[in-house]
Amino acid sequence: MAVVLGIVFVISSFLIPFHSFLPAWVQEEDSYTIKPKKRRSIGIRSLRGSLVRGMLLIQEGNISLSVEDSNGNVIVAEREVNGRYPFEFQASSADSFVLFLDNSDGSAERRVDWTIWMYFYNILSLLYGISVSVVGSLAVLRERMTNVKVAGALQDIDVNLKPISVRLVKTGSSIRMTVPRQIADHLGLREEDTVTVYVSNRNMVVRKA
Repeated sequence: MAVVLGIVFVISSFLIPFHSFLPAWVQEEDSYTIKPKKRRSIGIRSLRGSLVRGMLLIQEGNISLSVEDSNGNVIVAEREVNGRYPFEFQASSADSFVLFLDNSDGSAERRVDWTIWMYFYNILSLLYGISVSVVGSLAVLRERMTNVKVAGALQDIDVNLKPISVRLVKTGSSIRMTVPRQIADHLGLREEDTVTVYVSNRNMVVRKA
């Protein structure tokens, strides 16, 4: 069940646009006045696989928008925008990105109101799905190894041994079983010895540890 659930989360991380109906994890907003022949930059720290969405509101005229990563690689190519302008990009790695607002070609000041939202749902869904799948797979593997071990122990039972009835006694909230003398002698059990019990379906195997 855990493996199936993990696979569902992994697939969902690629197919479901969580940002379209869930709130942003991080929101930043501010307002800049950019003088002619100048530009301002906005630092954005994001996780690998996260989605970054933004909205610019330019009061008058045009301004150039571009986004680069910490190595100077262009993430959003430079473009002239005006009025209300939305943009978005997905971080291919955990990095610091820089949003440039450039008024180099302007002859007047430009007031820019900006808002940035960051969404981590898809990457978290992917990581959660992978972790659940791994844990579930390990649990299944452990169960199979235990079953194999129990099956081997059952095969080792001497089929010629006659069944011996053992009475169960309730003590408090637990049920205790008294080991008959013939079984204790057969296994060489003494007081304070430890035994290992294997259970499979309706069978139980007791071995001296």
